[in-house]
Amino acid sequence: MHQTLSHGISPSLKIVTRLAVLTARKRNLALRFTLPALRAAQSVSPAATAARAERLFSRALSGRVSPRGREFLAKGDRFELRVDGRRVVGWTWGHGPATYLVHGWGGCAGRLYPMA
Repeated sequence: MHQTLSHGISPSLKIVTRLAVLTARKRNLALRFTLPALRAAQSVSPAATAARAERLFSRALSGRVSPRGREFLAKGDRFELRVDGRRVVGWTWGHGPATYLVHGWGGCAGRLYPMA
């Protein structure tokens, strides 16, 4: 059974989440207001705020894809699957043993073309 963050957030997860927000908000003006708003809401309703934060931070931010990245992705075969009820998108190229490249928070698959 999938446990939500509203059942308790470990200190290490709080630190990772805070670092992700601090890093991401440098790139996205809207995120500059997210952390203070969550702090304010937490004092009113901790469980609801934790559930909202989980939904918000369990998805990577959209990343810009360069023209070379778009060209790279266009050559692959795009697929989608569901993991714990959430949509995961990936691409495959060629044949042979599977190798997984996973982008980081706020990244996008189109930025992986130099390695692939």
